[in-house]
Amino acid sequence: MQIPWTVTPQGFTTQIVADLYKVECQTSMDYRPFLEADEVHAIFQFQYPRVWHHRQSWECDFFSVSRPTVHFVFDLIAFLTDLLDDWSPVIQPDLLTFVPYVWRFDFKFTDALIVLPVSQHNWVDCIQNRIENSETVFFGLHCEMLDVHFELPWTNYQPATTEVRFDFNVSDTKNITI
Repeated sequence: MQIPWTVTPQGFTTQIVADLYKVECQTSMDYRPFLEADEVHAIFQFQYPRVWHHRQSWECDFFSVSRPTVHFVFDLIAFLTDLLDDWSPVIQPDLLTFVPYVWRFDFKFTDALIVLPVSQHNWVDCIQNRIENSETVFFGLHCEMLDVHFELPWTNYQPATTEVRFDFNVSDTKNITI
């Protein structure tokens, strides 16, 4: 972790480097698995300008996520939306407290597997002791490399809409398993 002690005319940058091994993320939903990975290497950079209320840049670069398995169920959308709503302020900022900033995310997955349940109504039987013993059917998509890039630009004060562009690059799709 690097915290600057000096401020340049452009401002300062705080950097956090994280290396995680045997990562396992679970949700509080009935179907708990969300993300598993052998290794995650990430760099977070936060650039703060010297001038008050000028544009900030926050970058999250997950430059290496090896052998990730992402379990995606439809209810996860509502779960993540609720999570973001919990972390977001209830009261909109006024013009005096508004600070423009941009979040940049880069994900580079190697040997990635995306698991989707394909049972009727996207239903997963979580009552059984083990999901492997239930009648739930999963669809898996495996690829050698998956790059995802997107930006969340919060640069305008209370815009009617905000356009978010997602860039995906998939290479060497090996197989699809059911």
